[in-house]
Amino acid sequence: QKEPAAKQQEKQQQQQQQRESASASKQAAPQEKREAAAAAVPALSEEETRKKAKGIIEEFHNLHDFKEVSECVKEIVEKKAKLGLVLELWVGDLLEGKKRSVEHFRKLVVGLGTEGLFKKEDLHEGMLQVICTLEDLEIDVPKAPAIVAEIFGDLVANKLASMDILGKRLSKAFEEFTGDKVEDLFGETPVYQDFALLLHKSLILRDAANSPGAGKAWTLKEVEQGFSEAGIKLKPFEARKIERHGCGLIFAHVTYTKFIQDALKGGQDIAAIKAWFDKNVAPAWLDSLDNQLIVIFALQLHHHEQGAPKGLMTKLLKDFYYADILTEDAFNKWRDDNKDETPGKVKAISDAALWLNELAAASSESDEEE
Repeated sequence: QKEPAAKQQEKQQQQQQQRESASASKQAAPQEKREAAAAAVPALSEEETRKKAKGIIEEFHNLHDFKEVSECVKEIVEKKAKLGLVLELWVGDLLEGKKRSVEHFRKLVVGLGTEGLFKKEDLHEGMLQVICTLEDLEIDVPKAPAIVAEIFGDLVANKLASMDILGKRLSKAFEEFTGDKVEDLFGETPVYQDFALLLHKSLILRDAANSPGAGKAWTLKEVEQGFSEAGIKLKPFEARKIERHGCGLIFAHVTYTKFIQDALKGGQDIAAIKAWFDKNVAPAWLDSLDNQLIVIFALQLHHHEQGAPKGLMTKLLKDFYYADILTEDAFNKWRDDNKDETPGKVKAISDAALWLNELAAASSESDEEE
């Protein structure tokens, strides 16, 4: 007797499933063998890793062959090399070696990170081990903080690394390296104050248009937020350090305020101050009313520190107005501002009120005549 059609169909389906299962097992076996073989490969020792890393980077600095480095890194990844150690060694070689191109090296590291060969944790571990030794590195290589800030800035700007590691992880690495426990690394240690300032410069003043892979430039607010989220409370940067590291454009509110204070205390007349502004301050900077407010607050502070003598604030505003440094719109914004905490606001406005009102009236008459 023939089997019912339904039973026959069920039997065929079972046989088909058995054949597919057997086939899948055969295909999985080679893959499992490969994975097992890979797992059995011993990781490169630290000594072997150092030797490989040195050979790779030496050849790179001779030939600048980015593709070749990529292939070499793939090989040591398969051998389970610790890439954090590789990066640490490479940065050390860059700082201490001869005939090394910082620009080529920065491009190399970003490229390897973007390609996924260096994972974020590899980059974090490598940079931590470099940054925690900055005090020693700076002794032999004075430019070390600037170079390391550029490299780390590239990684952060390209979202390959995070500023978070500059908090507790860096403090721990520093303590392990030096044996010294520091409560406030960026507040107590000069080299890390310099590094923080230089990292501001790296992140804010990057030229993405002329440097492929430079990443998006950050704003001052974003950088300050990054430090804050890492648990770091930075002290105000000293004006002399800002000037020495070429960060005047970033911290104009510090450098320009200091100049005005020093110039007025030193008895410089408005002609000398105007000449300094013409030479050192970009015209576009003064086009901003917010930037003009920085100047007015500096004048207000000077007026306050001098004991608010009658007529001084009026004279200062007049001088800077007729020197084409400040505008009437900036004066109006200053009078309306209620957020700034610079001392002496009430007395300064009281002193200058009569002249400011006369200036406003004259402008109003001029507008009506036109």
